[in-house]
Amino acid sequence: MGLEILEEARRLGLPLRVLSGEEEAGLGALAVANALPLPEALVVDQGGGSAQVSLLSDRHLLWGRALPLGALRLTEAFLPSDPPAKGEVRALEREVARRLRALPLEPGLPLVGLGGNLRALARLHQRRRGYPLDLLHGYYLPREGVEELYEELLPLPLRARAELPGLQPDRARAQGFWVSGVGIREGALFTRLLPRPHLLEDPRAFAVENLFLRYPFSEAHRERVKALALGLFQGLEPLHGYGAEEQRLLLEAAHLHDIGMRLGYREHHKHGAYLVLAEPLFGCTHREQALLALPVRYHRRGKPEAGAYQVLFQRGDRKRLKRLATLLRLAEMLERTRSGRVRGVEVEVGERVRLVLKASEDPWVDRLEAEKQEGLFREAFGLGLEVAWEG
Repeated sequence: MGLEILEEARRLGLPLRVLSGEEEAGLGALAVANALPLPEALVVDQGGGSAQVSLLSDRHLLWGRALPLGALRLTEAFLPSDPPAKGEVRALEREVARRLRALPLEPGLPLVGLGGNLRALARLHQRRRGYPLDLLHGYYLPREGVEELYEELLPLPLRARAELPGLQPDRARAQGFWVSGVGIREGALFTRLLPRPHLLEDPRAFAVENLFLRYPFSEAHRERVKALALGLFQGLEPLHGYGAEEQRLLLEAAHLHDIGMRLGYREHHKHGAYLVLAEPLFGCTHREQALLALPVRYHRRGKPEAGAYQVLFQRGDRKRLKRLATLLRLAEMLERTRSGRVRGVEVEVGERVRLVLKASEDPWVDRLEAEKQEGLFREAFGLGLEVAWEG
């Protein structure tokens, strides 16, 4: 089949080149380096005939190998029975272990899996858990989850495995931890678009800006909201004690807060959150993506709540969400007229928090809208809120 494709491509004048296994490994690793927040990782791309194994260090490829460990090859060589016999499985495991022992593997590195085998297994695991995001890229498949599925699926005949939601007949065996939704195709694209070493300087910033460019709104308004949000964040640091991670999330949410306007003004805060969660954002974990989407969701109204995304959160994230959403909403209210009247804000922290607005004349609409958030602010920060203008 491969030779037939090459011959047809030559007849059509298409410049095709057959990649070596090592080149395939390098392209898959490059895609992972640009798409997952894992600067150090072991990357495995299992196809039907072979598996490419690569090592990333500081987002750069250290080495890549092609091994004869494809799913179809292993099935045909070691698993003639349906379902597989225990002896057949043990022989397959010995062969895989033998091949892997020959590689200079480093213990403790995150494992990233590419290809349909792992995506199918991850999809099944997601459905069993009732996972709140419909995203495979960036999904973390814990070892115990792999082992549970392994024990459950191994005794089943091929027909039964094929009928399970999320699995296809040729995708019945796989395991891994971090799932990558990008691979060789995206790696090849990066080599065409980016100069060597073909790495995005900041994949997460690239993803956020790309999302904005697809659903743009007023850049002037965006930048004013970002500046006000930053001023509030910095002025309230004695109360929240947050650092660079939370500041980045807040500014990213401000960067994207009105993208839902492209779908319609009414409920645009909900539309915006949907767009942030609709597809993977390079460089973001699922937790970070939720913490970015939810402030967008609540930047106009409503009580900030994690809802179904609570399962993605870490300790302290519920309060983190409430505070970031409150700061974004305050910044939006101080730009309520979209006129730029409020040029900045000074924060005074005492028995109450007093926001002193910088403006040439009383921005009374923006001031009153911000004052309406006093209840939300008290719930988030534990102090009352006063908004004032001093001409």
